Amino acid sequence: MRRVLVTGGTRGIGYAIATSFKKAGYKVCVAYIGGPTEAQKIEKDDISAIEWGVSNFEVCKANISKVEEKLGGNIEILINNAGITRDGMLHKQSRENWDLLLMLISHQCLICLVWL
Repeated sequence: MRRVLVTGGTRGIGYAIATSFKKAGYKVCVAYIGGPTEAQKIEKDDISAIEWGVSNFEVCKANISKVEEKLGGNIEILINNAGITRDGMLHKQSRENWDLLLMLISHQCLICLVWL
């Protein structure tokens, strides 16, 4: 059975991706930021969930091992779906919001792949 990690996998597109893989017979784990409600929802679908933000290198290093333990082997498929929403007019966004958004988008793939 193939093993999949979906970042940002408890809501929206990430949830649809995670449940589609599960229905297709894959072992799935999702990484998410949120409360226990998100984890409980996804775990009802027999999908493992680990709360963690994928923007931190050392945290990813530690959690990749936890995911592989939950899945029973190496992650074979990585879906980098994690994102953030900072609502507001484009020209009124703070520098901090831009930095966070761009860092997450540009670095999450590298951060996770280094440890796979």
